[in-house]
Amino acid sequence: MRDRYRLGLCQSRSPSSTMSFGNQPQGDGYPTDQPRYATLTETLKSVPDPRRARGKRYPWLLLLALIAAAWASRQKSVHAIADWVKLHAEELQKSLKPPKGRLPSGSTFYSTLRAINLAALSPLG
Repeated sequence: MRDRYRLGLCQSRSPSSTMSFGNQPQGDGYPTDQPRYATLTETLKSVPDPRRARGKRYPWLLLLALIAAAWASRQKSVHAIADWVKLHAEELQKSLKPPKGRLPSGSTFYSTLRAINLAALSPLG
């Protein structure tokens, strides 16, 4: 019986319980009823860009979005991220429209990952 609840196979005992998706609060106004979701883009915009003006060939948000998309596709190393971007380059260029039509290389991803301040990310998670 315990496993059935964990897997979500049992219905709620309360007839008034509903699930909320999106930005529409439901229920009695308790904090858990308020929307707590943000888009990936909104979250990535809050990651500070540590680069100096001279070292900005690609927009910070583009770099983070490519890394996040590769991670979502289970690419866990810098080499795997770079290979994934190369494999999907045509689709990524059409949808993201990078400056000068070029996507970053593996060394750019390496530099980006090293530059991210992990202490600044802790409030995001």
